[in-house]
Amino acid sequence: MRLKTIKGKRIMISMNNTIFALALLTTQLIAYTMNIPLENIKCEFEEVQGFKRIVLENGIIPDMPGAPEIPLVVYVFTLPTNQNIKKVNVVNAQWEQIPGQFDIFPVQKRAIIGQLNGFFEPDSVIYCSSEYYPQTIIQGFHSGNLRGYRIGQISIAPFRYNPVLKRLEVLRNLNVEIETELVQSGIAPIRQTSFSKTIFEKFVSSLVSHTGIRIPIINPDCCIEENPENLLPAELPSLLGPPVDLVIITTEQTASAYDEFQRL
Repeated sequence: MRLKTIKGKRIMISMNNTIFALALLTTQLIAYTMNIPLENIKCEFEEVQGFKRIVLENGIIPDMPGAPEIPLVVYVFTLPTNQNIKKVNVVNAQWEQIPGQFDIFPVQKRAIIGQLNGFFEPDSVIYCSSEYYPQTIIQGFHSGNLRGYRIGQISIAPFRYNPVLKRLEVLRNLNVEIETELVQSGIAPIRQTSFSKTIFEKFVSSLVSHTGIRIPIINPDCCIEENPENLLPAELPSLLGPPVDLVIITTEQTASAYDEFQRL
């Protein structure tokens, strides 16, 4: 693995075939490389109006009518405390050609449910080009706070298409370098019950684990305080009172639907 020379202390970590390197900088920036798992990317093709359409499970179609419909894959993972993604660079990418020739279906305009749009023709500039589309693997990245957990998200294009050659290639290996920067801490609970802490830890784990990226989840600091009593709406605790597992806001008519969430 190669890393750019960065002034600061460097820590190498290897977990479950996912290797990443952290560089703790004097400016409180963090940079690490990540191997993006691609083995679960499986697609099918369907014929649509004389074109071949890529069918990718959980794929996201960019809103670019007329462009070749190349579905994106979103990877979700946790970030270090108080860090946001600043930049994502491709370190290494390996492509493999899919046998055959392809006329890839163009992206269609989004329609309101129940409304039918006419066929949106392929973009003549893109479809007459000999350059691969899309030209960049990283299609976007986002960061955010989820109840004290820092969450990162990267969108990648696992396919690229050459319209003139009618060639379609699939991404087989991808290493990226992620640079993060220090941000203010977001909203997070100061106190919670052990039950609510366990439930949310499981939720965050399920959110990030389905993408195949295995990075240790950094749990936010929080005081654990139990509240064994069920409370009426007029008895909700203040910020100084004991926390509750769950607050249900509903009407009398639909209250019975939430019986299973109540403590027995």
